Amino acid sequence: MSKTVGQWVGTVVGAVIGFYTGGTSYIALGAAVGGAVGAAVDPPKGPNIVGPRLSDLGVQTASYGSTIPRLYGTCAVYGTVVWIENNQLRETKSTTKSGGKGGGGGGNTTTYSYSATIAIVLCQGPIAGVRRIWAGSKLIYDAGDSSATGMIASSAAISGITIYTGDDTQMPNDRMQMTLGAGNVSAWRGIAYAVIEDFQLADYGNSLLGCPFKFEVMSDATFSQYSQQGYYPTGVFPQFSDYLMCLGRVESGVMKFDHSGLTYSVTSDGVLISTNASNAGTFSSFGHVGMLGTQSVDYVGTYTGDLYVGGVALMHHYSTSATLPAGVWHMMGACVDKAGTRLYVLAHRQSDATNWLQTYDSSLNLLTQGSQSVYPFVTNAGSYPLIPGNDEVFTVEEGGDFLWKANSYAVNVTLYPIVAGVVGSTLHSFTNPFMGPYGSRMTIAAENQMLWGAHDGGGIFLFSRASTGAPSLVPLADVISAECLTTGYLSAGDIDVTTITDDVRGYRITNNAAVRAALEALQAPYPFDVIQDGYKIKFVKRGGGSVATIVYEDMGTTAGNKTDEPRLTVVREMDAQLPRRIEISYFDADREYDTGEQADERLNSTGTSLIRVEVPVVMTANEAAGAASTLLYLYHLERLDLSLSIPTRDPYNKLQPADPIFVVTPDATYFCRITSLTHESDRVIKLTARLAAVALYSPTAVGGVPNVQGPSVSLSGPSIMAIMDIPTVSGNDTPGLVIAARGAYSGWRGAEALRSDDGGVSWTSQVGIPPPGATVALANNTIGSGPTNAMDVKNVLNVSMVNGDISSVTELALFNGANLFAYGEPGRWEIIGARTVTLQGDGTYNLTNLLRGRYGTEWAMTSHAVYDDVILLDGSLAFTAQPTATLGAAREWTVLGNGDSDVSQNQQTFTYAGENLECLSPVHVSAIQAASGDWAISWVRRTRINGEWLDYVDVSLGETAESYVIDIYDDSAYTTIIRTITASTQTATYNLAQQTIDWGSGVSDIYFRVSQVSDLVGTGRSLDSEGTSAFSWGDPTWANTVALLHMNDTGLTDVTGKTVTVGSAARSSAQSKFGGYSALFGASGTPLDMPDSSDFAFSTDFCIECFIYPTTSTGTLVIAAKRSASTFCPFYFALNAGNLYGIFSLTGAGWDASLTGATTVPLNQWSHVALTRLSGTVTLWLDGVSDATVGLSGALMTNASPVYIGGEYDGTKGLNGYLDEVRIKKGVAVYSGTFTPPTAPFPNF
Repeated sequence: MSKTVGQWVGTVVGAVIGFYTGGTSYIALGAAVGGAVGAAVDPPKGPNIVGPRLSDLGVQTASYGSTIPRLYGTCAVYGTVVWIENNQLRETKSTTKSGGKGGGGGGNTTTYSYSATIAIVLCQGPIAGVRRIWAGSKLIYDAGDSSATGMIASSAAISGITIYTGDDTQMPNDRMQMTLGAGNVSAWRGIAYAVIEDFQLADYGNSLLGCPFKFEVMSDATFSQYSQQGYYPTGVFPQFSDYLMCLGRVESGVMKFDHSGLTYSVTSDGVLISTNASNAGTFSSFGHVGMLGTQSVDYVGTYTGDLYVGGVALMHHYSTSATLPAGVWHMMGACVDKAGTRLYVLAHRQSDATNWLQTYDSSLNLLTQGSQSVYPFVTNAGSYPLIPGNDEVFTVEEGGDFLWKANSYAVNVTLYPIVAGVVGSTLHSFTNPFMGPYGSRMTIAAENQMLWGAHDGGGIFLFSRASTGAPSLVPLADVISAECLTTGYLSAGDIDVTTITDDVRGYRITNNAAVRAALEALQAPYPFDVIQDGYKIKFVKRGGGSVATIVYEDMGTTAGNKTDEPRLTVVREMDAQLPRRIEISYFDADREYDTGEQADERLNSTGTSLIRVEVPVVMTANEAAGAASTLLYLYHLERLDLSLSIPTRDPYNKLQPADPIFVVTPDATYFCRITSLTHESDRVIKLTARLAAVALYSPTAVGGVPNVQGPSVSLSGPSIMAIMDIPTVSGNDTPGLVIAARGAYSGWRGAEALRSDDGGVSWTSQVGIPPPGATVALANNTIGSGPTNAMDVKNVLNVSMVNGDISSVTELALFNGANLFAYGEPGRWEIIGARTVTLQGDGTYNLTNLLRGRYGTEWAMTSHAVYDDVILLDGSLAFTAQPTATLGAAREWTVLGNGDSDVSQNQQTFTYAGENLECLSPVHVSAIQAASGDWAISWVRRTRINGEWLDYVDVSLGETAESYVIDIYDDSAYTTIIRTITASTQTATYNLAQQTIDWGSGVSDIYFRVSQVSDLVGTGRSLDSEGTSAFSWGDPTWANTVALLHMNDTGLTDVTGKTVTVGSAARSSAQSKFGGYSALFGASGTPLDMPDSSDFAFSTDFCIECFIYPTTSTGTLVIAAKRSASTFCPFYFALNAGNLYGIFSLTGAGWDASLTGATTVPLNQWSHVALTRLSGTVTLWLDGVSDATVGLSGALMTNASPVYIGGEYDGTKGLNGYLDEVRIKKGVAVYSGTFTPPTAPFPNF
């Protein structure tokens, strides 16, 4: 009876494991070729059987009758496309306008893009899942990537892909049923497949040929779920001290929210990438929930209030549970989905104490209303409802299948399922800290299996419900058993794999070959033998220790005691017949399952042959190198064949093929592996063996690993665009704009800037921006003015990079245009240069040694704010020419990332002002007044283009004609223009005649601005300028002056010549506003007076003013009054309890008007006070600001009383303080609006 490793199995059980799995007709063939088992690790003998190969199903096909592979462990498959929706790709037609010269004109470009909805059969099921998916060479999904960006990108990708694991419960695909009809689609149970819906093929040549899908399938895996993906406690954006955070949403992997009219955008790694004016407007009070269609959803109230939709109350929020009426709904919270199509309301019904989730559409139709007793709603009466900006909020994940609730005080985030509108039991509760040290109120959003939150402490948090999978190694014993069981003739009891202890990373069987062929492919990387042990097929791992020792004395046993039998026969193969080199091909686990190759070579061999072994097994480079080493040295070790005979007795009668043994002779001891064993009838055992070595099966070879690392899932994120209307920097004199576009993440693939001239109906392509986009930072502080004619070494600008890198440059490079930045926001860009860039410990950069206000932007130096953009002006920016017709006209703009289709996501309104066409402000502006009174104004123009410093050549004019305007203003506030002068040279004259018209006489101070005029955009920039002359041109309304007392002489003389009776008043040097003296008035005593005169009869406008220095505020203190008895009088100007006071009579029959100032006049300091009437309105003025007004028309009464200053006619109500520069005017009010009090004595002419 013969037993061999190959022949015994081949003849006895080869009929079982050798036949093709396709049917029983190949049983006889299996018996015939059974002797080839072990050929992968033994020199080949017998017929050739083709097993699974690396190239099998190595490309994606749609062939009818393709093999459905069997997979063990984790391996990559392309699969077979078995269904395409409607048997064709879906075509999308898109027409865009392309800009012509100057950004106008151009033509229409029609492009066609294609998408595919397909089903791909992967392998036989069931499987544990799919870990990675490639589209072409791009990794689009990775369930093993636990990073935030990886999970975001993978969740977005898998939203359009459905994986069916091939279990016994899977149902038909909905999309296939929609196309083929319900009941016409198989569930394909037992088959793992994928359905990919609406996959865009634009990046793949608009063809499935350019986009084969590769799937990393796991037959066994370990999964983890529910993780905190990000926690940035504070410092991401400013802290807020209110309830105004709202409109949390997720757009392309970025968290956005609104606060006080600004939209903040933050990435998953806690980087603030932009702050922009909100498109939704400003919400100044707590309660904005969102927009439901075109209707605003708002909660109005605090602890009690109402939920309004479009201004109509929907549901009330009660203040205490005790006041909840039976049968009413109590609103506990509300949120709106991102698209504005669903309103979710948490409601409590008091009549049966049930809690509900109500879902409304944009027309406020109630779609679902589910009661859930398991959901631990609280009626939260007596507290704010769960809406954005509160400390407890909720949201419904996009898609409507999950509800997330966050509570800052309980420090938990809870996830619940929603099934048919009903909220189920808690799926998971996160207890990780998420609010930071300063946060309490928040806004949240959920999308693609992830919850995002931003809180008022300046931080963000992310939680995920996505599963991440890690492949598990599969025991080789399980693979062997499973393959044997596919015959249908063997049961688990017929197989013995107890000695097989190796683990398999992955193994793919892709053809309908014999089971034996499938097992042979495993013998190269995992050497084992196959024998029959009783009525079982036994698989024996090689590399074990000796089970017996055959001594020399027992060798040569023969029947009848023959003496001519040799004890031991040793046959040696010629060295030249042995392989010199073995190469093994395999699936490389570290190179995305591409075919790898490792080799081993015996350099001292005289052999020249090369053996290539191909195994469809997943291995690492080291494992494959070890397999090659084992095979090579196995061939050389087993070149010795030993033959001997031994007696049939213990322990020899227990030997089996594949057993390792020692053979001991006087000359040597051999460690061997039995290859065949025959029990003769005369109780003699004949066996053959080959040399073996235990260490051979534990190789230490190190594989050659290519310096290639597979990509991770790429997250593109949203495209961000800054439209920069900035001065000409490069000398380009074309109307146009500079576009700075970038992405939120490193995976950004570029974008295209589009403009719409019809409100967003159609779009015109403006310019494309390739990755990585503009180099952009955000300013963390503000810097004020700095020198424009020297380097600013004082100011330090601290910035945080959001895209790209910056570094220091030399001074020469700086002056040649390097490290120029646009600093600010649209409408207030300052161009700066930075010589020194210093990295700080917190990852920010300090920009120092600055050039300020470059290219005429000095006007913007004081306009900066925290989080302003700081954009490097380099080749990453794009210039787009614009037609002059767009100047001053609002247009819609958007940036569309490559691969994106939603033009509305980044839409903004922008008005091109032509800043690059605008003339720069002139410099060296001066104004000199001649003795004639004329002002000569001069300046030096600057050019916006070609401003290089060339000898003997003036700079370019930059305009078709030289033209200037000079605006003359009424004061230093530069608000009211009183005259505009034009000029065609760099000088102009403001003559005395013009001054007299404007002011009534010549003036010694002028305030003006000079601007150069562009023929395209009009008046350019200017600087505030002032001219001051030594000449004095008097009071322009001097003719209206009826009294003027400077209080500098002992007689307190009136400049207009009126007689002044000093009374108890006296000149004093103790206090003085001007001239060193003032008039001192006591609390009692005879006041100063001037006799009655028609000059004091006021029928129209008038002005009574002075500087006052009160020392008390008690009672009534007279400033000026025309009253000689305790009766009515024309005017009475005083301080009453510290406030200005005026009272008037028109007829003498009573008081017709009175007014009291709102502001207390300060004690012990000088204040300018005035009482005026202008066109029927009487005004009290305190230090140039209106303090009270009253209407009063008509002529004031007349009487013979003098005008008393500083007290009553009878010596009472004395001012008890000082007066200076008392002036009375008739017919003119002097002041019509807020003014600066005089800074010099009133002129005498």
